[in-house]
Formats: sequence, structure tokens, C-alpha cells
Amino acid sequence: MWSMKYHCSLVPTLDVAKYSLSRALRDLYHNERTSGLEGEVSAELAKVTGLPTTDRCVLVPTQFRMSGLDTNTNSAGKYLVPTDVPPSISDALRGTAVCLRAGAEFIGDLSASIQFPIEASATTGSWIADNPGADVSQVDATFSAIVARPHGYLASTSVTRQLLLQASPDIESYLARSIGKSHALALDAAALCGPATAGTPLGITGTSGVQTLYAGTNGATATADLAIKQEKLAAVANAHQLNRPAYVGTPEVRAALRESGYLNSGAAGVPVWMGDSCNGSAGFVTNALPKNGTHGSGSNLHSLIFGYFDGLKIAEWGVMQITLDRFTKAKQGLIEISSLAYYDVANLYPAAFVVSPDIIAS
Repeated sequence: MWSMKYHCSLVPTLDVAKYSLSRALRDLYHNERTSGLEGEVSAELAKVTGLPTTDRCVLVPTQFRMSGLDTNTNSAGKYLVPTDVPPSISDALRGTAVCLRAGAEFIGDLSASIQFPIEASATTGSWIADNPGADVSQVDATFSAIVARPHGYLASTSVTRQLLLQASPDIESYLARSIGKSHALALDAAALCGPATAGTPLGITGTSGVQTLYAGTNGATATADLAIKQEKLAAVANAHQLNRPAYVGTPEVRAALRESGYLNSGAAGVPVWMGDSCNGSAGFVTNALPKNGTHGSGSNLHSLIFGYFDGLKIAEWGVMQITLDRFTKAKQGLIEISSLAYYDVANLYPAAFVVSPDIIAS
């Protein structure tokens, strides 16, 4: 019989097919420390990462990986993958974060800063005639680098004592989704418009080299013309050589573009944003973009971003520190769960993004 093994990504020597986040939290509630498999994983993660573990605190893996079979195809083993795999916080994060769904690359399991080399200028050559009589000028490529470093994000949620003490797969999935969603929403806000202050990563809108296209002198409504010009500016910067074009806007901007049609005769009246598509590319909606922008005399302006999101890298350092507090909200019958993880954002091709920060939307 085939045996499927799931491992903690940072500690691949441990078989964690039976790992339980809710059991780890119940251990913290009853004993202030984790034991068994969850305690062993936490101890190994502490060794790998150097992060401390204290009373009412546990280190949990954010990802699980399978070993032993190729599961890319059914015949190679995908049929054999069990459905009761450990719920992954990273899976919940990736399923919620707009930037990741739009095509940003997720890079996990990091244990140190990561450097992305960038070709600042390419090698060029010259056409030559027969016997030109002079050497061709040599123009070498030049390089720079973007470094992603861990930025801590701390979230807190409360659950009832009765819920935490339930040993149910549904509760297990709920806890992973709840924690993952909280981190995903914060990561979206940072990746899109993080100011790089107070420990926040630098997002798209603040990155040097990202293009800006204003809708009007004092702001204006979103139109087909605006969406088309955004796409054109990115293509002029050779961004069309990348693979994952997408628009990201607020719900109000999406509503405006669903009411706005193309003006040319071939597509007259066809909405710019239809279903999950905007101007022929993927369209995503988030409330993480600002709705209080100003431009000229305009205020409370919204943003629309077009870009090739495969040039955006989301780095995650593979382990989450979870602390349980059963005292602060005890009179409310609640247990507070705090989760600390580390992320960063690297925009490798800033010119591949075009931001319109002055859209009037209601």
C-alpha cells in the first residue's frame, strides 16, 4: 500500500501528516506548552529559524509538502493524494490575497534575506558592413539587485473556548482560514500600496519607476480610454513580454467600468469590465486600495492599477509564531490568538505597472 507523507516545509525530516493546529492551541490552553508532534515541530522550527518559544507560544509551519510520489498527473500518483491533508495557512493566504491571484509569485520557506538580480541594461550590438575598418563598440549588460527582507506582521483574533476545544476537521480548517485571511488582507494592502514605513513593506504605488496616469486635472471617472491607455503605457515599457496582465481596482471603480462602454463602432456599448475580465485582461477587486486620494481640487479619489503581476514577488519566511492568551478576554468567554509572520514584497519590473490614483467613484 502506498504511504503518503506530508512534511513541514522547513523541517522536511518530520512527517506531519497528522499535524493539528487546533490540537497545538488546545495544548497551549491546557498546559501552556505544546507536546507530541506539534511540540516536536515547534522545537525543530525554533532550531531552524532561531525564533524563541515561550509559555503559551508555539511555532507552526505555514506550508506542508508531500514527498514520495509525483502528483502532477493522476497516473503518477495524484489519484492517491488523500483528502485529509493538514490545512495550510499559506494555502488560505494564497487563496485570498488579490496580488497572488493576479499572478504575483509566492516564494516561501525562506530563512534569510533573498536577493533578486535585475538586468539594468541589456547587451547591445551593431550591424556591420563587410570590412568596416573599425571595431564594433562593446556595450556590456549592467546589473542591480532588489533585496527582500523579513517584515513582521502581527494579527489577533478571538475564538470561544467551546470552539477551540472542539476536535473537528472543520474547526481545523476554520482556524487556518481565519489566520490566513487576516494575513492575506494585510499583505494585499502592503503589496499594493505599502509605504515602507513603520515596518511595512514597499508596495507597487510607492515604488520608484512605477508609471502614473491621471484620469483628469481634478480626477475623473474611470473609462475605457483610461484602461486602454494604462495597458498601452505598460506595453511601451516592454512589459507585454511578461505573462500575467491584470487590473486591480476598488469595488466602486469596477462598478464604474461595468457602466462604461467602449466608444468605437466595433465594440460600442460593450462594458469595459465584464465578469472577471477588464479590457481583455483579468480583473480583481479589493478594498485595500485607497479611497481617499487627492488630485488638484479632487478628493476621496479611488485607484486603478494595471500591471503584469508575475513581476511582483511575495516573500514569506515559512513559519508563524502563535501566542494564546486565555486571560485578557476571559470575562467575555473568549480566547485571544495572536499570529506573527514575516513577509516582504519585491517589484522587479516597476515600469510594468501603471497606477491611476485619481478616479472619481461613488
